[in-house]
Amino acid sequence: MKVKLVKSKSEDRWYSNTKENLFGKTFKVHFSELASKDLQRSVYEILTGKHKGKLIDVRDTQIVVKLK
Repeated sequence: MKVKLVKSKSEDRWYSNTKENLFGKTFKVHFSELASKDLQRSVYEILTGKHKGKLIDVRDTQIVVKLK
């Protein structure tokens, strides 16, 4: 699945503090069941690129699903 960052409620997030603003970027991700249980909400993990392993919280993103 791919997700695209479109907004943030906090400037303390890693994707709003990086030199290259990541809003509007698309990431290949998978649902992270362990992180979701720990944080008690749906969380996705980035699979590729320099941010591999970082988590995306669906509260701060709009999920864009590529069906094909």
